[in-house]
Amino acid sequence: ALAEARIPALITKGTALAYSLYDDPAIRARGDTDLIVLSRNRGKVRAVLRAAGFVDDAEALAFQENWHAP
Repeated sequence: ALAEARIPALITKGTALAYSLYDDPAIRARGDTDLIVLSRNRGKVRAVLRAAGFVDDAEALAFQENWHAP
């Protein structure tokens, strides 16, 4: 949906982090996916996520927002 809206985004998972920082990578939880977007596109990204059925958890941190699919 972000590509269709022509919004660039980097999609990442924590697996590489788990292997680089943990003695046992299996102990790092992997229940999410991270999207990195330009700050100027935040409003557009929020609209795309809402249209796709995602819900904002409304507990935004300084540089992070949490969204989930109900």
